[in-house]
Amino acid sequence: MIVARYTGRTTIQDMKDLALKIWADPDYSQNFDGIVDYRDSELNATPDAISEIADFFLHASEASYGRAAIIVARPLETALNVLFAERMQRRNVLQLFTTWEAACEFIGEEDLPDSCG
Repeated sequence: MIVARYTGRTTIQDMKDLALKIWADPDYSQNFDGIVDYRDSELNATPDAISEIADFFLHASEASYGRAAIIVARPLETALNVLFAERMQRRNVLQLFTTWEAACEFIGEEDLPDSCG
């Protein structure tokens, strides 16, 4: 299970850097599911940048094939992550949520504490 929480202004480079760090962990598995929490983040990206990060994940041999839950709170992050989810659908089962509880239920980890806030 991977949990990523972004806070403050978040860029595409921040996402790439975190992915590379996760993939380098010897305990990492491509089978891991994940939760990405953007509730406390201001996503600094354009639709073109979202296509760029999706391509990064789609072409990375290390990227997970697990399910992914993305938690969003604001309209901009929601819209950009809808675009991301559409691009990623050939690799991952990915859905957007507004609560930690709903994201955990989707992943199948109902007892996971809200380590994101």
